[in-house]
Amino acid sequence: FVRWEDETINPERTVNLMADMALIATYELAPTPTKHLLTVDSTPIQGVPFTIEQVI
Repeated sequence: FVRWEDETINPERTVNLMADMALIATYELAPTPTKHLLTVDSTPIQGVPFTIEQVI
C-alpha cells in the first residue's frame, strides 16, 4: 500500500457511506507475492452490496 486518492498514507480507512462512493488505493509492486486483506464492516446495517474492481 502506498496511499489513498487524498494522499493519506494510513492503510486503514473508515468511511460513512451516505451515497455511492469510489475509494482509490495506490499500491507498488512487491518483489514477492503479497496478499492484501480487505475487511468491510457494515454497522448497524447488514447486507449492503459493494463492488470491488481490479485495475492492472
